[in-house]
Amino acid sequence: RVIDRAAKERVSAIIDSATKQGATIALDGRNTKVAGYPNGNFVGPTVITNVKPGMRCYDEEIFGPVLVCVNVETLDDAIKLVNSNQWGNGTAIFTQSGAAARKYQHETEVTQVGINTPIPVPLPFFSFTGGKASIRGDLNFYGKAGVYFYSQLKTITSNWRERARRHASCRPPCRSTRAEESAESEFLCWPLSSEMNTIPPPENAVKKQKKKKKKKKK
Repeated sequence: RVIDRAAKERVSAIIDSATKQGATIALDGRNTKVAGYPNGNFVGPTVITNVKPGMRCYDEEIFGPVLVCVNVETLDDAIKLVNSNQWGNGTAIFTQSGAAARKYQHETEVTQVGINTPIPVPLPFFSFTGGKASIRGDLNFYGKAGVYFYSQLKTITSNWRERARRHASCRPPCRSTRAEESAESEFLCWPLSSEMNTIPPPENAVKKQKKKKKKKKK
């Protein structure tokens, strides 16, 4: 069933044009009737063979249950045929050859490619990446691209430099005194060195520590 009578008439007209342009209707669904729905807009499965580029059934998207069959001789011919088409929603290859699959996925210009998958539309958390004349705008819809469309990116660049300060992990633990609260005593504690932090303590901190050791010996 198609959306309305106009859609049904359009699909039927394209099938009619195929026979006039030299194609073969292998399976015709134009006169499909469904019991109980005499006024329904029904089009049955239709298969058109011996189709060539330039025929209306090939050049236009039909939006109906119509399979259009075009024959080519080689894989290179198939890739050329796909790339010469203005539409780019999806394409697929069915093969047991990894080399053929890899060649096809890299050389086709369609932006949704299936390998042994008939409808290469990704899951919702990916974006619908149809290309060429099959999409409008600069972003794809839903998935990550859908989030980007409704978002504004914010970039933050920062640079933090390590400086001398009291550190909870310094050893041995420092005793707090009122004198140590001054600016000079700021260097009495020094963070433990590591591979990422090997800056030596300043000279005045080393001198302070030596003086304290001498007082303890006395």
